[in-house]
Amino acid sequence: MNKKISSDKKVFGINREFFWNKWVLWMGLLILFAWLFSYMILIHFVEGGDVTWFSMLFLYLLGYFFGGFKGMAMAMIFSVIKFSTDRGFGYVDETHMTAEIIDYIFSYVLVAAGGFFAHPASPKERKAYLSKYHVGDMKENYYLIFGYVMGMIFRYVSSVVNFVMFYQRAELTFWENLREGLLYCFGYVGVEMILTLLLLMIPPVRKAAQFCKHIATRKYKMAPENI
Repeated sequence: MNKKISSDKKVFGINREFFWNKWVLWMGLLILFAWLFSYMILIHFVEGGDVTWFSMLFLYLLGYFFGGFKGMAMAMIFSVIKFSTDRGFGYVDETHMTAEIIDYIFSYVLVAAGGFFAHPASPKERKAYLSKYHVGDMKENYYLIFGYVMGMIFRYVSSVVNFVMFYQRAELTFWENLREGLLYCFGYVGVEMILTLLLLMIPPVRKAAQFCKHIATRKYKMAPENI
């Protein structure tokens, strides 16, 4: 015999747990925003690399919301979508394939790795996280910003390695190519990071990111009186 669902479980036949409380929804939204904003280009470099309007911030939020491992897995989906829309599924270039994989897979996925430096939203999970990884008890604002900086540093290192390995000029020495790579990659990775940090200096922007993380990672029950 089926048990009758009590009125406190459902409201107007709808489960009190909001649909926007689901991680799949937030993953889809962040990937969508990261993809859309990746085509809102502020500065384009002819030889590769763009300064976008904060697209990497949305990619980092995957890790900030759900942790480093989950964030990187979700960022992989973004990387595949970005590669397919930029290059097309039929794109094959054996000469630059490894370089493209580093650009589109490692580089973007490592941005979400900044989530390893942001603690979970749940106080219980946060305590376990701090104990396990020996992370200082910084305020949430610092976690948000520090994680983003680390994610962009990872991307910057990946881009420099890619530049030196596959785009070096034969007439230059290794150190000259390295210096050129450091400067060139900072031109788009570093500049976007600085612009995003300026954005994160605005309190409402930080609070919005923290509030969305709270919603995405907690079970929120809808009270009937709030309908």
